[in-house]
Amino acid sequence: MTAPRIDRILAEAAPGEIRAVAFAGDAAWDIAFERPGGDAGEGDIYWARAGAPGPGGGRFFDLGGGRVGFARRPRRQWSDGAYGLVQIARASAGDKGARVTDRVELAEGSVAAWLHASGPVADRLEIARGVPKAAREALRAAVGAKLPADVGARILLGEPDRVVATLLDLLARLRAMEAGSGPPKRAFVAGGEVTRSIRRWPEAIWAPADPATAAWLVAAGLPPALLSAPDDGVCREIDSEIAAARLSAVDLPGGARLWIEPTRALVAIDVDSGASAAAAPAINAAAGREIARQFRLRRLGGLIAIDFLKEGMAEGHAALRSFAADDPWPWTPPASADPSGLTALQRARLGPSLLNMTEGDVAAGLAALRLAIRVSRRGRAPAQLEARAGVIGQLRGQLREAHRAAVARLGAPLDLTIVEGLRFARILGQHGEILEEAT
Repeated sequence: MTAPRIDRILAEAAPGEIRAVAFAGDAAWDIAFERPGGDAGEGDIYWARAGAPGPGGGRFFDLGGGRVGFARRPRRQWSDGAYGLVQIARASAGDKGARVTDRVELAEGSVAAWLHASGPVADRLEIARGVPKAAREALRAAVGAKLPADVGARILLGEPDRVVATLLDLLARLRAMEAGSGPPKRAFVAGGEVTRSIRRWPEAIWAPADPATAAWLVAAGLPPALLSAPDDGVCREIDSEIAAARLSAVDLPGGARLWIEPTRALVAIDVDSGASAAAAPAINAAAGREIARQFRLRRLGGLIAIDFLKEGMAEGHAALRSFAADDPWPWTPPASADPSGLTALQRARLGPSLLNMTEGDVAAGLAALRLAIRVSRRGRAPAQLEARAGVIGQLRGQLREAHRAAVARLGAPLDLTIVEGLRFARILGQHGEILEEAT
């Protein structure tokens, strides 16, 4: 058994954040967030011109369009005026320019590759420590035979043939960029999770919340034929799926239940038979399938400890193993429980968890802008956004570009007002009337 095929994806593009939920039939399987940065985003690759040496052995690079990046410790020897590729390691913020690196890397799923590596294959090929020994040896043999002498690669997990094919595609794209010419310019836009989802599920139909979302998806590379008509109900369905994925309790068929409790050190998952009359092996099998789905929905990473029912644990482990290969965040399937009776595994962290993305003042600020856009879409005219001080501070600071984008989409100013005691946000009209209040 493997994860079902993703056939439908809901998306809402609002100022500062794009959210998407991927479905297989009626069941949600993935939740993606993308928060577009400035003109030079993290991971973007530039055809750059080497400028003057900087402090500490670093070097400045002309990225084009008046943009300048600084590499602290270039890996290559650069002469003034030389051209080559650099990658944004940290986007510019405030009065600090972009930080760049000349170790230019492309990644796709669980495979990453970079040029200008040196040394024996063992030094240039990194395979995640959590990969079982037999799988590690198979990957090392298959990839090592195809890895050019100047290329480095990092592999988190995967079937050898698929990994090699992905690696060769990444190398071809890197070589094409390095053969660039002309003045400094951006050669590759990294894009975020939603953009990558377009490539990951090339046959899925996308349902946009509004025309602006549809336009964003097409600009991100989605073929228009894969777009359904904009539907305002999409945003409510996205909200519902995200809210459900934040709950501690997850019901299983027949009355059993999962309890999912993230902590700072690990994620604890308990399988509770509850009112179910089913046998323990059947409950564990259903729990294993649901846990694999919750991994993806909740974006759970790091150390995960699962307390299956003690009888029939093998069925739970088998269910987990059946979904591991299809997971975009790689993890090593558990072989058995540890001496304490817990099933422990590590899942790669390729992004923040769902809780991290939906809690705090930044998330609240983006949600408030999203609310204003929704109110406008329903034929009303937002003029003022009220929220607590921390949220308004973010909208005036880190999220100021998102606020400007909201004003541009609304076609009118959206004043920001601090009102302490508000749990979330309130949208007011031109005469001070409350248009929408979220609790």
